[in-house]
Amino acid sequence: MLQKKKGFTLIEVLVVMLIATLMFSLIGGAMVFVTTMTDQMMQQSEEIDMAKNIEKYLRKTMQDSLDINLIDGDLVKENGEIIFANTGLTYFNIETTDFIKCYMTFESGRQFEFILGIGQ
Repeated sequence: MLQKKKGFTLIEVLVVMLIATLMFSLIGGAMVFVTTMTDQMMQQSEEIDMAKNIEKYLRKTMQDSLDINLIDGDLVKENGEIIFANTGLTYFNIETTDFIKCYMTFESGRQFEFILGIGQ
């Protein structure tokens, strides 16, 4: 009688390796996607929080708020006092026409604008 050999054939091992490689590739791709989306959402959340905090500050101190400049990413009063540091802003402007409007642009390109009050 012939003895039956135990074990797997080369083809079976290669098929299992191929399937495992495909599974790990799919899982890895999903992980990269989730990580990227999480980073983007965190950055967006930080920018929204920063914009809200700046808006709250400007509304509280509206009389003093018109002399603020953007210097190296920091919002600075004319007297040199730093109000907000490391804001991530690339553009900041307060216009006084019929309304007092504030415009902000962050490094990501996200823009915010809001009305502070009625101009003089």
